Amino acid sequence: MLQDLGRLDEALNRVDRALAIKPDFADALNNRGNLLRALHRLDEARASYAAAIKINPRFAGALAGLAFLERTQGRAAQAAAVYDRALAIDPNLVDAHNVRSMVLTSLNRPLEALAAYDAALALKPDFVDALSNKGMLLIELGLMYQAREALERAIELEPAKVQLYYNLTICRTMSRDEPHIAALEAIARRLEGYSVDDQIFLRYALAKAYADVGDAARAFEQLDAGAALKRGRAAYDEDEALGRLDRMRLAFPKARLKALAGAGDPSAPIFIVGMPRSGSTLIEQILASHPRVFATGESDLLVRTVARLSPEARALLADQDAPEPAAAQAFRDIGEAYSRMLALVAPDASRVTDTALENFSEIGLTHLALPNARIIHTRRDPIDTCLSCFSKLFGGDLLYTYDFGELGRYHRAYDRLMAHWCAALPESVMLEVDYEDTTGDLETQARRVIARCGLDWDDRCLDFHRTDR
Repeated sequence: MLQDLGRLDEALNRVDRALAIKPDFADALNNRGNLLRALHRLDEARASYAAAIKINPRFAGALAGLAFLERTQGRAAQAAAVYDRALAIDPNLVDAHNVRSMVLTSLNRPLEALAAYDAALALKPDFVDALSNKGMLLIELGLMYQAREALERAIELEPAKVQLYYNLTICRTMSRDEPHIAALEAIARRLEGYSVDDQIFLRYALAKAYADVGDAARAFEQLDAGAALKRGRAAYDEDEALGRLDRMRLAFPKARLKALAGAGDPSAPIFIVGMPRSGSTLIEQILASHPRVFATGESDLLVRTVARLSPEARALLADQDAPEPAAAQAFRDIGEAYSRMLALVAPDASRVTDTALENFSEIGLTHLALPNARIIHTRRDPIDTCLSCFSKLFGGDLLYTYDFGELGRYHRAYDRLMAHWCAALPESVMLEVDYEDTTGDLETQARRVIARCGLDWDDRCLDFHRTDR
């Protein structure tokens, strides 16, 4: 009851008193794990769940709690496995089905994720979070009508939940007599009690709705207000962000790239890099339509691979004065580890794409770790790119996109770094593809991309819109 009232510290004290009387009380250990998780004391929560499971290996609730921690701490594959154990014991854990769906989505297993959402909704048809999450997955799969159905049902159940309206604006065009616009405007007139996050969703939802009905002035007014709120919550260090891009340019001069050439792992992934909203998804879809290519989407594998190196090895990467044998070994270790992780994601694929756009800053490292990798740099008119970035509420950490000055300065720094890579890399490594050229002459640009990746041409690359992924 204390937990339900939000009095978490008092609740934890009561659980500890219960465990002092009965140390092997599995239910109390599970409750303690839930409380510690809510208090963001994750390592202690893990220990409590583990203790409950040791006493009762078939404690489905504690297994689900442990799985939730695995997901929170970035171990999606482990989370999926533990959720499977929990649901095999108790298939009626509604929340477990819902969160397992999100885990499966992150593992690029969307059909299994949809089935898991349906399992949650079969148990609880009015489960708004599951309806919302299912709607967003359906949007990713391009199934807009089904997404709209799920999200509109969620709004019927919880009409005051602002994020649902924002999600709905992603998958449908609003009309002038749209009742959802009136609902959003009504919420905008009484913002008391709404969190800053809700106010951000409200502004971006209204911006999209007004843009749909051709009211550009009000749309931009809402965008400006939403971006200001979002920027006000962001701990963005512009000097550090721009300085890092400049440091990468200095750490990988042409002479160093040449001296360490060929040191890495021989596998040949395809990296698609650039600014957000630059046409990368189109290039990814063209490549994914080739029968020999598997597209992983926006992966964090490279970042995770580097993070797992020892501090000493990481220090060698950016130190251009580091001894060549030691530096070459560090880059080789990255390439081998990245290739092993990629093989787990797509074990049967001949070639694999990685569309983590921010990898543009890591191109020097990528080339030395994976010298046979090919890099496709997608570009778009700078003003179109920046305005499109500004108009979007990104889910990640693209904190530079919510202020025009910061966005413009970041784009300039990105442009300087890409010009450096273009001059410093062997000509065969990177290909620059303009969005405007691709939409103007698809076949010519698609053939350039396929050829640079060392693949035979396949006409299915022109029918990318028919590729189901």
